[in-house]
Amino acid sequence: MNMICQLIKAQWLSLSRDKGALFLVYLMPLILFTVFALMFGGGNNGGGSGGGGGVRVAILDLDETDGSRRIIKSLMTSDSIQPIEFPGEDFKATREELLRFVRKNRADAAILFPERFEEFIGSFGGERPEVEVIYDAANPLAQGMLSGMLQGSVFTAVPDVMLEKGLAQAEQFTGPLTEKQKQGVKLFRSTFRAFSGEGKADAAGDGRESQSSSEGGLSMTNGLISIRTTSAMEPKEKSDNRGDMIAYYAAAVAVMFLMFSMAGSAPAFIEHHEKGTLERLISGQMSIGKIVIAHWSYFVLMGVSGIGVMLIYAWGVFGLDLMHGPQLLGSFTMALVTAMTSAAFVMMLATLCRSRKRLESISTIVILLMSALGGSMAPKFIMPTFVQQTSLVAFNSWALDGFLKVFWYYDDQTPILKALAPQIGVILAMGATFLTISIVMARRWLRA
Repeated sequence: MNMICQLIKAQWLSLSRDKGALFLVYLMPLILFTVFALMFGGGNNGGGSGGGGGVRVAILDLDETDGSRRIIKSLMTSDSIQPIEFPGEDFKATREELLRFVRKNRADAAILFPERFEEFIGSFGGERPEVEVIYDAANPLAQGMLSGMLQGSVFTAVPDVMLEKGLAQAEQFTGPLTEKQKQGVKLFRSTFRAFSGEGKADAAGDGRESQSSSEGGLSMTNGLISIRTTSAMEPKEKSDNRGDMIAYYAAAVAVMFLMFSMAGSAPAFIEHHEKGTLERLISGQMSIGKIVIAHWSYFVLMGVSGIGVMLIYAWGVFGLDLMHGPQLLGSFTMALVTAMTSAAFVMMLATLCRSRKRLESISTIVILLMSALGGSMAPKFIMPTFVQQTSLVAFNSWALDGFLKVFWYYDDQTPILKALAPQIGVILAMGATFLTISIVMARRWLRA
């Protein structure tokens, strides 16, 4: 028993002296738990889509009646919605401009109230003007959420209009009301109108009312009002919408596994130091900077080819919109700058770890953490606003945004490289920083 205790003590002392092991055993699980709790638990704010500022929604009211304005006011009081001003300086008040507004990622979704909208609220017979929900394919949850909130807002915002329409339909079958009945209806209508002034869309904020109304032939899109959902993406030749998310998955998976593949090859650089070949290389014509650049260049070539294979596969099998001039140029540029920065990042990890075992454990955890923050594991639109802002420190988040700009948000009005300039600039700046740190840390190996 004494020998067992001595062995346990020796192992514990060994662990306590290894700062890296202590970090992996005790601190890293807490960090990962915190990140995923903030991403999917919404922190302590508990509100809205993703627990943050809500879905960005632009609204165009072509009806401009009291009923449409009250429903809009009810929607805007919800914590699940972040109102976006429309029309703006560069956009006119038309449906085509509203589509372009969402397509350029100025809003996650938009709602178009048609003319004669109020006239048909609560009418279930014949053709009715449709409220159009225009959504970004990058945030497919918005269409269902907004449809449910619109149906629920009719109850909370215009109950007096619903009462009037219901009585009008009843009179068609039972005959006109008496004067006393009309006075009672007038009293009820004023009471309902006063109630609607305090009503909020939160009463239907999660679409539960609209789902419960699906009994008897009603649904979120065909209930008290008629709703039509439209993707802001350009029409495709394919009849299905399966390709809407292909661009996202292709970019997200390509960026994440790019870092994993490079991290798997990075120990070859550390072997030069462990086996003593680094000193022999430097004693010849090579400098430590040239050795770092040589390994970095190899990783860049590997990364560009890996992303290329992924995108070509997505184009050939799943119909990714790749074989057009702007998309080809944009995707190649993003693949190149992403591979350059990813290679520099992995080289930095290798020079900081200085041992193969530490690199293998640290790189896996760091890459998983960055992939979670950057949107490779889960779309960023479901994350709280705080996490979305924090993800800007990760270069893979900028890379994913760049690829989505190529395949989703690009229009012919702006040259592709100009549209990608913010992402390219930030990614290259991070890559230059990582590569500089790699060279500095590698030079310290020689002094140690």
